[in-house]
Amino acid sequence: MLLILLFLESFNPFFCQKVCNGKKVLLIEDGKCNESNYTLVFEDDFDGSSLDTSKWTAITGVVRDPEHSIAQQWYSPRNIELGDGTLKLITRRDTLLNQCYDIWHNGSLSTKCEDFYFTAGQIDSKETFLNGKIELSCRIPKAKGVASSFWMFGDPYSNEIDIFEFENEKTIGGKFDDDKLCRVHRMNSRTDYDLNGQMEDCPSKYKGPDFSESFHTFTLIWSKFKLEWYVDGELKRTSALFYNLMGQEMSCRSLKAGEPYILNKAFPKSPMRIILDNIIQVGSNSPSDDSEFPYYYEIDYVRYYRQSE
Repeated sequence: MLLILLFLESFNPFFCQKVCNGKKVLLIEDGKCNESNYTLVFEDDFDGSSLDTSKWTAITGVVRDPEHSIAQQWYSPRNIELGDGTLKLITRRDTLLNQCYDIWHNGSLSTKCEDFYFTAGQIDSKETFLNGKIELSCRIPKAKGVASSFWMFGDPYSNEIDIFEFENEKTIGGKFDDDKLCRVHRMNSRTDYDLNGQMEDCPSKYKGPDFSESFHTFTLIWSKFKLEWYVDGELKRTSALFYNLMGQEMSCRSLKAGEPYILNKAFPKSPMRIILDNIIQVGSNSPSDDSEFPYYYEIDYVRYYRQSE
């Protein structure tokens, strides 16, 4: 059972960096830990010759960002291939004229048609997932402007967990930094906590090896009280649901009824789909003219383990 909370006041002190978007609360129940084992309930090793459509939806068109503030690709199922035991999400330099798609604008649905010069691949799981362990083994492509992601998304709170994002990185002077390409692992959680259209998020990143050179395993452990990001079995980041008033993470067994804590408003709270995709970045982040397309985001497997209640 989830803890019952009495909301007292907003809280976001400058020294409490980990809370990101805090709200002071009073708990009226002790924390309850779940120490049950994990059971594998969803798996795809991509050993077939075509995408398993009982598990995945192959995306077509523009599903986000119709104004292209971040991305400029058209998603196409032909950019999804299986072979030699892996899934390939392919980015191509293409010319597609007068491609039309539906968008919501000011509460109404309209159709927008335009030309596209890049295509990419995206798959979404048909099933949604809540607390558990989510894992992927992959090798990402290395090219300016080609960004790979492994993430989760779901309504009604626009919940999102970025298990990884690899995008262009800049120097202190704001120029593209080739030394950081495929090396800066971005992690985040986001929600529209108040359902007011304003996203609360909690980003973090670090510089690691070149993740395009070989396959690596990325794991998220999502419990009711904590998010944990692992790479090749090594813990890289944690984010808790509750913190004490000094900004320190609180474990489930440390939470006591009658004590005030800081609630992390960016902590996800509803089931989400697993999403694998590439995007083509825009503006100064766009691919170079001499980029040698196509590029391949290669996935060995995806697994989800549920923890028993």
